[in-house]
Amino acid sequence: MQELSIDATIRMRYLAHPLQCIPLKGVFSYRTSDPLAVRLELFSRNLPLSTWTFSRDLLMNGLGARSGEGDVEVWPSVEAQPRTLYLALSGATSVAARRRALLCCSAPAAERFVQKTVALVPPGNEELGLEAALAALLS
Repeated sequence: MQELSIDATIRMRYLAHPLQCIPLKGVFSYRTSDPLAVRLELFSRNLPLSTWTFSRDLLMNGLGARSGEGDVEVWPSVEAQPRTLYLALSGATSVAARRRALLCCSAPAAERFVQKTVALVPPGNEELGLEAALAALLS
């Protein structure tokens, strides 16, 4: 089975401080070889900053309500316009220290990306993709 993929470049902002907003480029990726996950690569001035992999369901659910616990949380803005999606990314840099980055992007842009992933692999059919990939490996 041939792997299919979807990539979407979305303008993002790192909310470093209430008065400081840093523009970033986010590249969301989806691969049929890993149908339960999405990947987000962050860039500043075309230099890679970090890569996060998390559940596609978390992103889909976060478009409508707060979703996620732990390292990745996603939620929509409460304001009507512009519709914004927030992502909180956390990671431990040591046992004692925990860092958290708050990002935001256009909710409609994230929705378009999610809709394309759903068109490629509808929710509930992810296992079929995994089974086909496993069968291809074993044959």
